[in-house]
Amino acid sequence: MKGFPFATLEHSVDADSVVILRPKLSKLEKAVAIERAFHFSGRPYDFNFDFLTDVEMVCTELVSKSYESNQEYAGLTFPLQEVVGRKVTTANDIARMFDEEYGNPSQQLDFIAFYDGHEWENKAIMSDVKTFRESWKRPKWYIWVQVSPPVDAMIN
Repeated sequence: MKGFPFATLEHSVDADSVVILRPKLSKLEKAVAIERAFHFSGRPYDFNFDFLTDVEMVCTELVSKSYESNQEYAGLTFPLQEVVGRKVTTANDIARMFDEEYGNPSQQLDFIAFYDGHEWENKAIMSDVKTFRESWKRPKWYIWVQVSPPVDAMIN
């Protein structure tokens, strides 16, 4: 398939939790980031999670490279960490970055909304910035340690 797949909002937010963050950039800088994102159209999914190349890409890599700074463009700086020998930016890294920058002059993103997934209820609940800021600290298998409904509620 040619083209970075464009998807409906419903498909894109089909996840455990969804946050909407707005970059604290000028309209021109946001337009540059959008143009860069379209430039990456056509790249297949990067199952190797290799941020060093952009022949294939994952979602956080697309965001990171679209907002990457250069001499003419301030952009955004996302954290990189090593995971299984690869330098990557995960969604949790972005949440941690937001938490650490929150309220500081260096804050790069504004909070708009957070829909926090409640697996046992099969729904997401609109939550506040405080809940989002804490979300990156959750255990990896958070959906399994959430308070579950009584067994009889799961049967009915």
